[in-house]
Amino acid sequence: MKDSQTRPKQTNGSSETATPDLPNKQREAAILSYEITAIGIVHINAQQCITYIHPNVAQILDLEAELVQAQLGRAIGELHLEQRPDVSAMLQRILAGETLTGERIRWDHRQKQPILLEIHNTPLSDSSGTWIGTVIILQNITAREQATAAQQQLMTTLERRSAQLETAAQVSRATSSILNLEQLIHETVQLVRERFDMHYVGLFEVDTSGEWAILRGGTGTVGQQLLAQGYRLPVSGNSMTGWVITHKQPRLAPNVGEDDIHLANPLLPETRSELTLPLISRNAVIGTLSIQSTQEAAFNSDNIIVLQAMADQLANAIANARLYEQAQREIVERIRAESQLSASKSQLEHLLGISPVVIYTCAATTPNTLTFISDNVEALLGYPATTLTKLEDAFISYAHPEDHALIQAAHETLLQTGSANIEYRLQTAHGDYRWINDRKQLVSDSQRHPQEIVGCWIDITDSKIADSAIKRLNRELVLLYRASRALAASLDLSEVLTTVTEEMQRLLGVSACSVWLEEAPSGDLICSYASGPSSGPLRGLRASPGRGLVSWVYETGQNALVNDMSSDPRHDQSIAHMTRFAPRSALCVPLRTTKGNIGVLEVVDTTPNRFIEDDLDLLGSLAALAAIAIENARLYEQARQDTDTKSMLLDEINHRVKNNLAAIMGILSLEMKRAFEGPQDYHATLSDIHNRIQSITTVHNLLSDTQWNPLPIARLAEEIIHMALSASPLRQTIKYKCVLRPSQPAPIRL
Repeated sequence: MKDSQTRPKQTNGSSETATPDLPNKQREAAILSYEITAIGIVHINAQQCITYIHPNVAQILDLEAELVQAQLGRAIGELHLEQRPDVSAMLQRILAGETLTGERIRWDHRQKQPILLEIHNTPLSDSSGTWIGTVIILQNITAREQATAAQQQLMTTLERRSAQLETAAQVSRATSSILNLEQLIHETVQLVRERFDMHYVGLFEVDTSGEWAILRGGTGTVGQQLLAQGYRLPVSGNSMTGWVITHKQPRLAPNVGEDDIHLANPLLPETRSELTLPLISRNAVIGTLSIQSTQEAAFNSDNIIVLQAMADQLANAIANARLYEQAQREIVERIRAESQLSASKSQLEHLLGISPVVIYTCAATTPNTLTFISDNVEALLGYPATTLTKLEDAFISYAHPEDHALIQAAHETLLQTGSANIEYRLQTAHGDYRWINDRKQLVSDSQRHPQEIVGCWIDITDSKIADSAIKRLNRELVLLYRASRALAASLDLSEVLTTVTEEMQRLLGVSACSVWLEEAPSGDLICSYASGPSSGPLRGLRASPGRGLVSWVYETGQNALVNDMSSDPRHDQSIAHMTRFAPRSALCVPLRTTKGNIGVLEVVDTTPNRFIEDDLDLLGSLAALAAIAIENARLYEQARQDTDTKSMLLDEINHRVKNNLAAIMGILSLEMKRAFEGPQDYHATLSDIHNRIQSITTVHNLLSDTQWNPLPIARLAEEIIHMALSASPLRQTIKYKCVLRPSQPAPIRL
């Protein structure tokens, strides 16, 4: 037993007070999530006064924390918002009871760039539906909007680049099949203008003197007028065409009115920008391609790269068409010389020897055995002409094994139609293969009996390599575009990780791949998802700092290409022993966001020397898309958790208000039923009601102090007893004892 003037002590199983419970973990997590995601909360009561401001509000609005907290208790009408009518109008809507969901407003910082705020609010009402306040949530969504815009820009760029490359490939395919020079030039300028949506396209050819650039093709009515005029420009004159021929490099005029050497054409007054590209074949400029647009700055670096690659293909096609025409003329001349016996064999062989086109003949009955081949074949294949003519089945002997069936099918076509055009590979004296375009015709006698086959070889190896490079780049861009669409289709982190690994395996065709993400508290990397052999033991594996290749890439932020993992010191051999999977080659790139590295992408293969630098660049592009998708999935999950927390807090507030009102109504009902005997009885009754309401207020204050967490009943009892003691007459001794059985749950709710 203790006197009322002595503070109670705590004993085992019996005490007058108890220590507060630990803070609610779920609430702490919610508050921490608000701080991490830059979300601020403001509460306004029924009197339109600010009763709560989360600390994040000052950080979001770039205001002093003391200045923001000083607004507590102030009425909304007292805020000075004359300079921000948009904010004032939004507050008026909120105070009118309107619910805002995702309203956006721009906020100007004092020394920083403006930010974009997203506003949500939830009106609060009592059981009768009367508005008693509102909760306003502010979120800084600038980074999210910037990430969305960056992703959209990347996807737009990929789509535009893919379309440009596909157009360039179509132009290359179309032009490579045309041998007539005039037709080739006409269709080329039309295709470029239509596919790239340009105002005018013209093709100039350098004449044999090298002094004039002559217009050989032009689009539209203007092109026809210029061709009819015999339009030409001096190479040494002041024009973009002359400058490009002289310097052997493209020239861009983003604004033709400001370009010093642009030569205005009165027939093209709407031109605002122009790009002139050199047509280079065998290191010599054979002409230019002039592309004009009605828009200023219509060309960028991507346009120039794609168009220049297409121009290079076009130059090769023009050179090949010239060579073909030259070869055809040489063949006709040779046949005419033989038929008229007006030219000597030595003169013909000399003419063929200096031509880049190899000409050959063979009997119609033995199509694989050469009867003649020009001496310049030695420059092409490294074999003397005599070696090839002495060898039976020369075509089959030097042709690539995979092309034997194609050569045989072409001979059957030749016998049926009189001509054939095929592409195949011939082995050189150095052991490598060169791509050959073989165009042959069947020569018959007067009775139409096949006598001889006359053909020519044109070296198209460089064209094949360039075409293969364009196809590879186009394929990679298409795969990246498909990967970006797949990653953007889901906000679930597990689905995103699964998509990342599937797209990595599809892009690179590797044995296994994995995604490692940082664990915030420890800084370790966790294998969040893996595919391939032994992927089960690898999932969930922890890589501490400094351990393994993934940790090195994450810590340094550098890409890694390893072609022999057994000799690389960064490789953690213990992982291979644990998973019983021993990779030989690896690619590893960091996952970067605007906040820094969040993890690592790794692909491995059991073949040594499996990867090249192009594979590393491709994986880096996929990593950029994956990082955005992973970050978006995390932000989505965080937003979902924040919504659940908000709902829980609103339910709790409603529960507290209803219980307090019910208690007060119950006290009043009991007193109204009792009969009063006089003024003193009224006074005592009112005093009793006052003390009871004061008790409820005390409990409410205790719950508010603990932020509405469960309240220990011992502390509640102690506060009520002290309040009763303070209201009792002086010099009156009151003794009390509070006993709690340990088996009883201490926290209660009012």
